[in-house]
Amino acid sequence: MTLAQLKYVPSFLLLLFITLYPADLIAQDSATEIISPPYKILYHQNTSGISLEKVTVTVQLFDHVTDLPATDPKVKILVDHSSSEDKGWAHAIPLDENSNIYIAELNLKSPGFWSSSLEITNDLTSMTIDVEDILIKENASFSAGTIVFWAVALVIAIGAFLIYLTAPNRKRRSSS
Repeated sequence: MTLAQLKYVPSFLLLLFITLYPADLIAQDSATEIISPPYKILYHQNTSGISLEKVTVTVQLFDHVTDLPATDPKVKILVDHSSSEDKGWAHAIPLDENSNIYIAELNLKSPGFWSSSLEITNDLTSMTIDVEDILIKENASFSAGTIVFWAVALVIAIGAFLIYLTAPNRKRRSSS
């Protein structure tokens, strides 16, 4: 392999990466409108595509009748793993003291389905509402990063081998 032929290696590696890039790395995303008097709830969960165990839950509360923001309740997200004894919860924190947007981050270590519910509490009532299950995928042992790593290692090994093969020729040229 000559140096002129090596100029096509980066293009080949880019084409290989684009072809084999896993399409399921896109983050899961879902949004739901729930009407449960006295609230209208906008519920959104986002499972990170980078850290497979991290889920961000956003809850926005409105008064069911007037559609005005509801800023007085406290919101808690409850999770329960479907096939193990794992359970957990997280307080959803409002963006500021007058906000009706509450955000919670969950770190769910066990892969599989997690049943989730909202616990909304104010001065007068407390209610629990079941929401969508959260799916935590198992870590793939083979990914795009693995392909890139081995491709770079292969290019370095080929380069080292070419230097080894051409070293005697350079030695002869320099001595004559």
